[in-house]
Amino acid sequence: MKHYVRRHGWLPLCRERLKLVRQAQTTKTNRRIRYFTFCAVGAVDVLMLDIARIVIRSDSGRFDNVVFFDKAIEDVEKTLKSIPGAIGYPGDFLNTVLLEDNEEDNVVSDASPLESIVDEEDTSQTRGSQRLKAIHRQFIAHFPYDALNFDLEGFFFKPNDPMPGKMVRAFRKIFEWQKRTGIDGQGKGVSINSFSLMFTTQVGPPNLTEDYLSQLEECLQRNLDSNSNLRTAFSSKVGHEDVERLRGQDFNLFFKLGMPKVLASILKETGWIVDSDKGITIYEFSRPSISGPYQMLHLMMQVKRQAPHLPGAIPTQAEETHARVIQKLFQEEQIVVTDDLIEPQKSDLQTNLDAILARRQKYSAAEY
Repeated sequence: MKHYVRRHGWLPLCRERLKLVRQAQTTKTNRRIRYFTFCAVGAVDVLMLDIARIVIRSDSGRFDNVVFFDKAIEDVEKTLKSIPGAIGYPGDFLNTVLLEDNEEDNVVSDASPLESIVDEEDTSQTRGSQRLKAIHRQFIAHFPYDALNFDLEGFFFKPNDPMPGKMVRAFRKIFEWQKRTGIDGQGKGVSINSFSLMFTTQVGPPNLTEDYLSQLEECLQRNLDSNSNLRTAFSSKVGHEDVERLRGQDFNLFFKLGMPKVLASILKETGWIVDSDKGITIYEFSRPSISGPYQMLHLMMQVKRQAPHLPGAIPTQAEETHARVIQKLFQEEQIVVTDDLIEPQKSDLQTNLDAILARRQKYSAAEY
């Protein structure tokens, strides 16, 4: 089911991104896609894009345009055997992004790691703090990316996480960093006016606290109150116009409508907007667990930069675009991935997975 989502969701989205990057080029030299991911040790998504010639290695065969995070240094080292030359960072991703650093706005592409901090005692705690700051600044220096794949598979909201939650705060920073000018492999400046975004989350959790639930409810209600088209689309989707009633009767649907709306709103607040022609595509499938099945959502969207404007003065065009995106979200059904849907595709999916395994073994055996 997961590879069905990769092949039918992520692959076309990134293929379109490569096409858009090429169309925007002003030189004959093809710029390579800059890709961020949580690929895990197998690096299946990166190798799939490698086989499809979307993520393209350097002339020396290195994935130096790919950046990824993993929790442990050992996992990073294993992943680098599958995608040699990629840039991997160990540690807690959210804590790294959310580190308070007064100098992060001044980070440049050749950010220096582990500079000694004057007047701080040389202890393990100080060295750990320095390493975290170094990773934080080096990570910022890699922005912007053409495609961001947040395949975290956890919860977007967590009950004990103070409002608005670490994930929301991290996305705000990341989308701001997407407006940076970076440096490519040839030392040339790189800035972007659009990017592809993929995000994976579980529905829930079932014990989500009242402050999160009430704000999700308020977020949806505000949309319905401000736009009659959204109210009509919502009513057609759920059979009525009562958001509170939906929350009580069908939490899964309430979450599927509310959570993507929050993500789209963070983009809008940070100077971006979801492309309304494409909207937000959502794949959904169920996974078993000891405590019962749970739902996974995979969100995909193309994102564009808004026209320059003063803070708080979001252009009318962007507001209208955002409303169309939410209307489409209310109107369109998620793509539910089931065994019946996959059955005709099994041979193609297995063939591609076999090719990915062979490519991984080839890279692991090579000397770089």
